[in-house]
Amino acid sequence: MVVSLLITPPVQAKAFSESDIKAAFLYYFLYFISWPDSDVDNTSNPLKFCVLDANPVTQALELILASPKAVNTVVERHVISDPAEAATCNYVYLDSKHSASAALVLAATRGKAILTVSDNDGFASAGGMIELKRESNKVKVRINLEVLSGYGLKASSKLLNLADIVSAPDLQGAINDPVE
Repeated sequence: MVVSLLITPPVQAKAFSESDIKAAFLYYFLYFISWPDSDVDNTSNPLKFCVLDANPVTQALELILASPKAVNTVVERHVISDPAEAATCNYVYLDSKHSASAALVLAATRGKAILTVSDNDGFASAGGMIELKRESNKVKVRINLEVLSGYGLKASSKLLNLADIVSAPDLQGAINDPVE
């Protein structure tokens, strides 16, 4: 028995990529963010998750959503070609290569109960709701709670305990003044 232990290679835990970790956060936001009752439900009105194009994070998220253990909320993934189309979504994710489109997406979603998440540096401080920020070897969550709650979304206390809360001083008043 000792000999078999010596010649059997040790079991190694799967190393998760940064994309896998970000996808897990995107998935768990489905549990820890509440939309207004009329916007999303489990059957007749599925959650519309939008991205500007497929990327490693959204591909990893698709694998999670395909799992039999996935959340009961029905999620439809849509690829949008124009940032203005974000206004038709419930949940928008922008990866870092779309930093130039972030302001356009935020303008299109202003005043609407649309969760905006990005890994663009400074996204939450610029008026986005949630930023996934890499610090050292960790992915951290930064939440602009003023924007999130100002648009009718609610974050659970579990998520708030995990996150850094940021504000957007240059957006004072913009929350209550929807773009026409």
